[in-house]
Formats: sequence, C-alpha cells, structure tokens
Amino acid sequence: MSAPTTPHLCRERAAIAGRAAREATLDNVRERHLVAERTWLEMAERGERVARMRDDLIARKAAERALAESV
Repeated sequence: MSAPTTPHLCRERAAIAGRAAREATLDNVRERHLVAERTWLEMAERGERVARMRDDLIARKAAERALAESV
C-alpha cells in the first residue's frame, strides 16, 4: 500500500477543519477552523500545481533527450 500524497493529506486536514467548523458553537472557534480549512486547501492546491509543473518538466526533458539522441 502506498503512502498518501501531501496534497491528499492536506485535503484530509481541510475536511477535518471543515467538520470542526460546522460543529463549533463559538464564533471565534468556528472562524479559526474555517481559516484552517482554507489554508489546508491552499496548500493542497499548491502541492498539486507543483506536482504538475514537475511532471511537465520531466516530460519536456525526456523529449529533449529523445530529440538529441535521434540527431
């Protein structure tokens, strides 16, 4: 079994914070959890964006190597 990715873990934490916000009875506690939820989601999105950029770079480098080897 493989380990979950960092964006996956961030989304899990965001879900936990969202549930905590819905269950909170105090406004300041609810707001704290909502801020945490937004922050975790931003981190997940950033991680996904970095992974896509890394994959694109790897693919581009592989294509450049293949082109160089074919010449």
